[in-house]
Amino acid sequence: DFLDAVPLYLISETGEIGTIDHADVCVSRGFRYVRYLGPDNARCNIAELEFYGYEGAGDDSRFYQLTNLPTLSIHVHSGQEPYDKTHDLESNMTLVYDNGTRIQEYPITTRLRGNASIQFPKKPYRIKFNDGKSHHMLKDSPLESPAKAKKWTLINNYGDKTLMRNILAFEISKRVGMPYTPYCQPVDVIMNGQYKGCYQLCDQVEAAKGRVDAKDGYLVEIDAYAYSEDVWFSSNRGTPVTIKHPDEDEITQDQRKFINDYFNQMEAAVFSSNYTDQEEGYRRYLDLDSFLKNFIVGEFAGNTDTYWSVYMYK
Repeated sequence: DFLDAVPLYLISETGEIGTIDHADVCVSRGFRYVRYLGPDNARCNIAELEFYGYEGAGDDSRFYQLTNLPTLSIHVHSGQEPYDKTHDLESNMTLVYDNGTRIQEYPITTRLRGNASIQFPKKPYRIKFNDGKSHHMLKDSPLESPAKAKKWTLINNYGDKTLMRNILAFEISKRVGMPYTPYCQPVDVIMNGQYKGCYQLCDQVEAAKGRVDAKDGYLVEIDAYAYSEDVWFSSNRGTPVTIKHPDEDEITQDQRKFINDYFNQMEAAVFSSNYTDQEEGYRRYLDLDSFLKNFIVGEFAGNTDTYWSVYMYK
């Protein structure tokens, strides 16, 4: 069924009629079956395709990377592509990195993510390990993720032709000393054998070890799309707020009331006439240092979502 398939080679050159092309496939694992996949929505005629190798099981010392970036290949069991944010499709993933010398292979689920970005032809994804365990990404590599977690995001960066602005903003966040900056690493993504482009593999922003230090507290998001979430409220001043932690199946009514009231108290202090008062003003609720750092990063990076998609934790 090819669900455990790994990429052998990506043909990027246009062939010429009457000529034979060849390529070295630098993969050390042995295979019983190989297959060729043509691109979607394109006519692709091949007269003959031949593979040459050596009999044997081989080993896992060498795999194929499309570029110098890690190659993430996802196979959905049903063969279809993720189509919404609610249906998690059973899948398999392989992640090849460190110049093809390392590989991670796990069962996962895959679905779409994002709000405005979900409308683009190049879709954003969320993946979740489906073996009941948490894992580091790019394990044992200098690029290894700080968090050992189940949920990860693949940001499409469709509107950024450099594919670098988010990564640059994250780097600025680290250098100004924000308490938490999401882990990120550019990767090449293959979905069901089709090359989808360069993505940004990132932390799922959540209260967890190695991520936001709010496991015993609250994580909320000022969220322009809060109305589409399960646990959210509108503040007294009309600010839409999603409660990200505790999870929707764990949060109690008392907890919901507490964070709702606390957020309203914070807003009231910000808009009060004595908002600069050291004891009764906004400093009573907001950490000024991290607030200003977040503001500076957002302004310097030109992030238009700084004020409509911002996380806060208590």
